[in-house]
Parts: sequence; structure tokens; C-alpha cells
Amino acid sequence: MISVSHTRQGQLSKIADFMMLPLMYLLQFPSLEVPQRTHFWNNTKHSVDTISHLDSSALISITGDESATQRWIWGVPIFHMPLVGGWKKYVVIEPESQQDEWYIGWVPGDVIGISNIPLKGQVRVLRGKSNTFFFGINEHGDQIEIKKVGEGKIGLRSLYSGAPLL
Repeated sequence: MISVSHTRQGQLSKIADFMMLPLMYLLQFPSLEVPQRTHFWNNTKHSVDTISHLDSSALISITGDESATQRWIWGVPIFHMPLVGGWKKYVVIEPESQQDEWYIGWVPGDVIGISNIPLKGQVRVLRGKSNTFFFGINEHGDQIEIKKVGEGKIGLRSLYSGAPLL
């Protein structure tokens, strides 16, 4: 099996996440759900070559949300900011089988990224304007089977509100 190279979240990014918590809670006001952690220091961009060997039947295709705003406005990552019109809709993804640790990756067409945040169980991922493929890899970088188990909207408390939001 061919592996995908990925980076595990480091101590500095954990500290940066902790320091950003008050701002992230404010930006998704009035929700008290687990705030978003998709900061540039928590993911790695990749080229098409990185994922070209992945099994396409194990990718999850999520339809874009036509009501979603642009990703960036004047250099500001508006999609991270539900309070000012950022993306609010999400889908919930989890591994098909129990994993000690896994990572989520995404391909919305123009960017390929893999989160550096180790996951256990479910994760919420935002829906932007474009259709997006998601994939999972284990701690060794091997592709794993994942499945969509739900969906929701930031601010509407749900069964998934405690899952990490990436």
C-alpha cells in the first residue's frame, strides 16, 4: 500500500489554537459548539501527485452549498467566521472502522489539504461553494475507509456539536 505523507500537529500549533479559542468562539457566536480549528498552521497543502494513487472509491463526495460565501474576501478568511457570514453548514465524517488516530484530507478542486490534527472518531467539515472530495488516512499515512454519518449547521446545537470542526 502506498502511503500519503502528512504532518502531525505540533506543540506550537496547539498553543496557537488555545490562544485563538476566545476569538473562534466569538466568531461563531451565539453557538457554544466546539469551534473551528482550520487555521493555516493546522493543515498541509499538497499537490495532485500526493493523492493520485488514492482509491477513488474510498473518497466521499460532498455537494457544495450554493449559499456559502466566498472563501476569502480582501485577504480575510471569511469562511472561518460564521458571525460575519462565513460558512455554517457542515457534514460529519468518521472512519468505517475504529482507528487509534486518523486524519482528514480534502480536495475541493483547487486545493488539496490534509489536517495535521489527529482525530479519534467523528469530525465536522464545512461545506463551501464547490463540490469537495474527502479522504481519510491513518497515523501511518495509509488510506482508510470513511463515511458520512450526518450533517448540521453551526448555531443549531446537535448530536455532533462536540465533534472537532475542521
